[in-house]
Amino acid sequence: MSRGDRQRTQADASRPSPTADFESLLVRALEQFEQGGEVAVDDLCVQFPQHADRLRAEVMRMRAVGLIGTMAEGSPSDAEADASPATGSMMIGPYAIVRRLGAGGMGEVYLARQSAPIARDVALKVIRAALPSATERARFVAERQALSSMQHDGIARVFDAGTTAAGIAWLSMEYVDGVPFTAFCDAACLGVRARVALLADVCDAVQHAHQNGVIHRDLKPGNILVAVQDGRARPKVIDFGLAKALDGSAAQRSELTQSGLLLGSIGYMSPEQAEDARQVDTRADVYSLGALLYETLTGTLPLAVAGDSWSQALCRLREDEPVPPSARVARTADVAVARARGLRHGRALVSLLRHDLDWITQRALAKEPARRYASVSELAADLRRFLADEPVVARAPEVSYLVRKFVRRHRVAVGAASLLALTGVGVATQQVMNAHRIAERDARFDRLALGQRLRDLVRRAEGELLRIAPGTRHDVRALRAWLDDARAVLAAHTAQGEVGLAASMASGSLDIRDELLAAGARALTDALERFRAVGGLQQQVEQRLPWAQQVEEATLRHAADVWSAAIASIADRAECPPYQGLQLTPQLGLIPLRRNPVTMLWEFRVWTPNGAPAVFDADGRVTNRLDFDPVVVLLPGGTFEMGSGDAKNDPWSYGTERPKHPVSVAPFFLGKHELTRGQWRRWRGTDPSDRPAVPHDDSHPLNNIDWLSADAELRGWGLMLPTEAQWEYGARAGTTTSYWTGEGRETLEGKVNLADREANTPIYTPELRRERVPAAGYVSWSDGFAMTAPVDALAANAFGLHNVAGNVWEWCRDPYARVYPAPGAEGHAVGDGLLAGPGRSWTIGNEVMQTRVVRGGSYLSTAIMLRSALRLTRPDNTSTPENGVRIARPVVSPR
Repeated sequence: MSRGDRQRTQADASRPSPTADFESLLVRALEQFEQGGEVAVDDLCVQFPQHADRLRAEVMRMRAVGLIGTMAEGSPSDAEADASPATGSMMIGPYAIVRRLGAGGMGEVYLARQSAPIARDVALKVIRAALPSATERARFVAERQALSSMQHDGIARVFDAGTTAAGIAWLSMEYVDGVPFTAFCDAACLGVRARVALLADVCDAVQHAHQNGVIHRDLKPGNILVAVQDGRARPKVIDFGLAKALDGSAAQRSELTQSGLLLGSIGYMSPEQAEDARQVDTRADVYSLGALLYETLTGTLPLAVAGDSWSQALCRLREDEPVPPSARVARTADVAVARARGLRHGRALVSLLRHDLDWITQRALAKEPARRYASVSELAADLRRFLADEPVVARAPEVSYLVRKFVRRHRVAVGAASLLALTGVGVATQQVMNAHRIAERDARFDRLALGQRLRDLVRRAEGELLRIAPGTRHDVRALRAWLDDARAVLAAHTAQGEVGLAASMASGSLDIRDELLAAGARALTDALERFRAVGGLQQQVEQRLPWAQQVEEATLRHAADVWSAAIASIADRAECPPYQGLQLTPQLGLIPLRRNPVTMLWEFRVWTPNGAPAVFDADGRVTNRLDFDPVVVLLPGGTFEMGSGDAKNDPWSYGTERPKHPVSVAPFFLGKHELTRGQWRRWRGTDPSDRPAVPHDDSHPLNNIDWLSADAELRGWGLMLPTEAQWEYGARAGTTTSYWTGEGRETLEGKVNLADREANTPIYTPELRRERVPAAGYVSWSDGFAMTAPVDALAANAFGLHNVAGNVWEWCRDPYARVYPAPGAEGHAVGDGLLAGPGRSWTIGNEVMQTRVVRGGSYLSTAIMLRSALRLTRPDNTSTPENGVRIARPVVSPR
């Protein structure tokens, strides 16, 4: 047979027969489309007219979701791009195309280069010119909106978006020079625990997307790229082209998820997404992450659908239960899979996957959404419990559930087998007795799981839930969901009581579950403390909820007119010269109060639902001291000399204040006053301040507060502690002298609250007498206050800030650096001047403490301690009657 004859014979063998079924015909059509486009499909339709309409419709549907068909390798078509005169490169907007990276759900993705105003490489997504449908464009716009709402290190950032002159939409985003998730894990030979830890980081990013109202719906290895940065593997989630907005209107959801339009990748797709894409919620992403976990543990997908027809694949997705990961590895006995995970043989991998990882994976992959983890954060929490050798919340499926599934799959066989059931009554009786003992053991395990749920609630609340970036608000749905979980867990904890541990440990022989119970005994004895912690956090969440619900209405819409006036005033160089024409936008959470007639700086109210705006008298003092909301001053930013000179030029200089060096800070908001006791109580419902013999009302500064509590609370309201650079810039207010009042300590008289003549009198309580300073350190005058003063009782500096010297020491955000960086070394961050470096820390018992900086001196400080450059350090968990808080916030640009 000649070579030509052989080729003709092979071609004939691959050609469908005239009676070919539709599935095999569709496979052939897809192959021909990739090779020859629509013309090739038309030829096939001519051969099989009975299938022509259905065939064209199916090919176009798959093309529409990006499963087949791309633009040619190379650069965009001439209709979409222009040539750069300078480089000859193809241009889209301000971006020069470098090369094609691949195809996304609805467009092509290119590596492109931006030269101005910032030189950087970007990933540029361009909508397919061949499919300019309204639906496709709507999905592309939805992706823009989805990405722009998210700010997370684990999600590729969006930079810019636009449309070419030809009407082609494009989106530029962070270019991630990484490797698909599973490929990275295999190439790096990551062990099981490292893979689990990496996936937990992915969960954090996806949870952030969910909290911003976005479901990804196409989570797969190719959409999770991993790159090594600073010696650590960091995953990034990309391609939200199939994302579904949780808050989208019904019309939008209908348009973007047409019935029958299959969106996503079948191997990672949840059953409900395959059934009807309109019905998916965040648990669809839980399923996809479960499939990814399964694959990275075993090397295979939960259901091997490769080679199946679409109808077969969808049927298996709905009906087939994947075997547990340990069983899959035991079945395949693939030594290469085990060695790729740092193990010598498959048995070791099976042992590692059995129980916890089996349970976690099976729960994430449950067919019914209600049986899965309720959120991605719950999946991440269970993965981290596994890593911490703590009992996981996921459990093996109940026997009744497995039986129902078995009967459903094997109705005929079960019917026949039931005829033999009577012969096994004795065996069944024994199994029932065993099941009863198992139930007793499981009840003991449930008590331990409850303790873990309490800890999980604390972890969730203290993490992203109660900490928001400035200019953002809390996710109302997430707050409500946490409150529902907390109420249920607290009720269950109360019902079980505190006596379960001893009884659990005293009864029965130990098996693997009991060993877990014994290993977690300390966690359960800690449950009461966690119970109280959850109760306190519940109060915080309940206080955040009305703020999150009302803050946009109160500070942006209702205050629109005052914002317009303030913005115009700030931009007017003649009216507000310090700002030099600063272009401000409305800031979520703030309301303009007034332009200070003395400083010419604008002052703003930090809005809370139960506070009141500050009312100023003719001297600029607050007249409603007991109930006013915090006030911040918009400082114009600038460059100043931070620190102090050497001892020759500054005899009171300390080594920790050197070298004196220039620092630039961007415009920012800084508290006009120290945070008051009344303001903290309205936020938290409690007051940590000490209770001295001298009565102090709500106009006095909060004290006795540690750094950890202050930082956590401020971040919960979109606020921050000031950096050292911001603090010193604000305290100096343009001065270069030792004190903001002047050069000598006599300039402090009548303007600050410090260790004066009154500080050495018997008015102090016994607890505070040990803190008195030597008599030689006191000044000769009396400032009028034996301890703290009301926050605006004394003079303000040139920026209108009160008590930046004296009253209470004020925490700063930076970790403590013993000396400032040398000239030319890495030092202050651009913008806020945050000092680089890890700071100093030490461990006492199980507690790790970080050193932080306090500034400004207190009512117990001598004059030398009130110098603008002086800095002291304290452990971040330290609370003393001298520690207080001044709030700060950056100027936030619109997103």
